[in-house]
Amino acid sequence: MTVTFVEFRLDYPFLREALQRVPGMEIEWVRNVAADSGREMLFWAHGSDFDGFDAAIETDPTVRLLDSTAVGEERIYRVVLVDRDGKSAAGLYPILIETASFIQSATATHEGWCCHFGFPDRSALDRFFRACRERDIEYEIHRVIEGRNAEDAHFGLTDVQRETLIAAVENGFFEVPRQCTLDELGDGLGVSDTAASMRLRRGMKTLVERTVFPPGNDT
Repeated sequence: MTVTFVEFRLDYPFLREALQRVPGMEIEWVRNVAADSGREMLFWAHGSDFDGFDAAIETDPTVRLLDSTAVGEERIYRVVLVDRDGKSAAGLYPILIETASFIQSATATHEGWCCHFGFPDRSALDRFFRACRERDIEYEIHRVIEGRNAEDAHFGLTDVQRETLIAAVENGFFEVPRQCTLDELGDGLGVSDTAASMRLRRGMKTLVERTVFPPGNDT
């Protein structure tokens, strides 16, 4: 299936207040799930002030925190999206599902969301951005890539994983002997060595699953 991929910045309300209160934090979308408690979302968070971020989440009007789990120097959070007026954080994801569109990657800081979405046709793309306008959600399109195969787009890597793998290659992390340590790689990316290691492992796992595993292998 050919897909139109769009890279864009989105002034999405989800966790906007929490991220603005703790500007050093960054979150990475994992997935949305249906549950008895409502529409849930999982996301990774990394930064240096988790206590401040947890407190900020508790007062953010777009979410209700269910739980979080520390994994090294990152945490994975599970929250329920709160939709108070029909125009808030919970409103856009169902449109992606209805139009068979999908999230390739989505990360956010206090400056907003950086998104890479795939749309099966121009109608689906137009419907999504029309919904943004109807909800007064500002966006800025950076790049549109027409007619790409869905399975080929960055091999399923998120933008963060792709950036980390590229930096690792460019700085000689995979060379023998190694020309760059995890500390140095993390410093160059503005994250800890643990965060850099986790990004590398997740990225390499995705690459292996998409390129090395035989067709039909259920991973």
